[in-house]
Amino acid sequence: MLRRVAARSLLQAPKLKLKLLHTTATATPDDHDEIRYLVIDGYVKTGRDVLEAGGATTAGQLYANMLVKATERGVGRSAAYDLIYPADPGFVAPDLSKYHGVGWSGSSLAVHERDDPSVVQMMNLVRQSFAHSVPQFGSCFGLQLAVATAGGVVQKNKRGKELGVARKIRLNAAGRAHPMYEGKPSVFDAFSSHKDEVRVIQPGGLQLASNSFTTVQSVCLRYLKGEFWGLQYHPEYDLHEMARLLHCRREVNTQLGFFSDLEDADRFVDLMEELAEDPTRDDLAWQIGYDKDVLDEDIRTCEVKNFVKHLVLPYFMQCREQPRDKEVQDVSCRQEVA
Repeated sequence: MLRRVAARSLLQAPKLKLKLLHTTATATPDDHDEIRYLVIDGYVKTGRDVLEAGGATTAGQLYANMLVKATERGVGRSAAYDLIYPADPGFVAPDLSKYHGVGWSGSSLAVHERDDPSVVQMMNLVRQSFAHSVPQFGSCFGLQLAVATAGGVVQKNKRGKELGVARKIRLNAAGRAHPMYEGKPSVFDAFSSHKDEVRVIQPGGLQLASNSFTTVQSVCLRYLKGEFWGLQYHPEYDLHEMARLLHCRREVNTQLGFFSDLEDADRFVDLMEELAEDPTRDDLAWQIGYDKDVLDEDIRTCEVKNFVKHLVLPYFMQCREQPRDKEVQDVSCRQEVA
């Protein structure tokens, strides 16, 4: 199944000098072609139905919205996307030559369950994207899928589930020097919901961040002809959407001990929704324990805007300047695994 959407920018691109090599490129207002994204929703239909029934936006749509906004605000260009569901029966992979970037959402599936045909199908798609050299960005399941496809190892996190907010994510030296984290604080919190984690990154991959709960919170991954920037956390979620996700999973999270009972879970969700409606409520932010790194959209989505700036836009400009059958120049991670 494929859903095609075009999103027109209300922003005018700045008139800047074009730079195509390595890590950045800018475009003039005369360039009217849209940047096109392929967005993969990693959920099966029953999982998407549960989210929608609880008032949450589906994972793929959240990712599409985030990429469009990051493109408009980050590089001043309009964007369009195709939203696909590879976990659904009868899925047929699209023509990757039409896209300038690929976004991978989270999922309720587990990458280490290799006998699941939906997981196998998505591993094939991420491998094709690597081979085609189109830049990729993914969160949680998307990160894990890319790492496993390239030869790394994903397992259950022995510490259990990291839920709500991943605290004190810290950039290592490679992360502080990497273009994905340009403008990001070196220590930050981020919305999170996962019970699996990356345990081994294959050669060609670079760990960028970690915290006390999860060893690998982000990676830059090079494999075949492509590059993937991945996060274990979720920049696509805002306060309202995380509240809805917690509502949808209130029963299982209560069973896991995050809440004393369902009423306790509902009270917490209500506080989040109140703060989402009025972000000036510092009292609520204090009670919940959330700071600007999750409440401020510019800080929260900094990595995504950098992905568009440093990978997608250069790839887009190169696609415009040379035939698709020629090898597209890679945008390097610029660092090697120690």
